[in-house]
Amino acid sequence: MLAVVATVGLSGTAALAEYPDRPFNMIIPFGPGGAADIAARAISGPLGAEVGGPLVLANAVGAGGATGSVAAKNAKGDGYTMLFTRVGSHSVNPAMNGNLPDTLDDFCFATVFDVNPVACAVAPSSGIKTMNELFATAKTGTAAYSSVGVGSYLHLSAVMVMDRLGVEGRGRTVTHIPQKRWR
Repeated sequence: MLAVVATVGLSGTAALAEYPDRPFNMIIPFGPGGAADIAARAISGPLGAEVGGPLVLANAVGAGGATGSVAAKNAKGDGYTMLFTRVGSHSVNPAMNGNLPDTLDDFCFATVFDVNPVACAVAPSSGIKTMNELFATAKTGTAAYSSVGVGSYLHLSAVMVMDRLGVEGRGRTVTHIPQKRWR
């Protein structure tokens, strides 16, 4: 994309500016030190080299990614702003909240950068050695699990696994303990 610039004194001749002619803005809609922030910073150098200009990274935190998403949506449509986001802010948030100030149609998705695996760990003192033992415990109503918050990737992953494996009455038999943010 080339920008046309009128230059005074060239008797109406237009000069074409090289694109890019300034740094790109990359909005990270999550906090510093989190998975999205670490991933964005890891690729910022190579991505900047690929697009032909440096990236200025800025964390715009809040509302499960919605604050940064709105900042990207409202940015000037000049090709200099990108959003480095996660599945949660553009799939989970809209599914859980129909009143968001943006929709998927407000964005042009360029690529998928990474896929996050989910791990399951138990305290050694639990005596649980296999996933089958864990699910059997969950079905007895004595299990609890933790995540970074309601509607988070880890919370929904746990719910999906319990649904798939037939853990009945997950709201009654398994306790979800959402963690508070540690900032």
